[in-house]
Amino acid sequence: AFTGGRLSRLEGSLLVTGYAGYTAVTAGLV
Repeated sequence: AFTGGRLSRLEGSLLVTGYAGYTAVTAGLV
């Protein structure tokens, strides 16, 4: 989770990957 108010490297990459995937799915549905 949050450590010192910052995401860990793994969590950051997961967040970016999840956001990119969500955007791709949403764009595909539109």
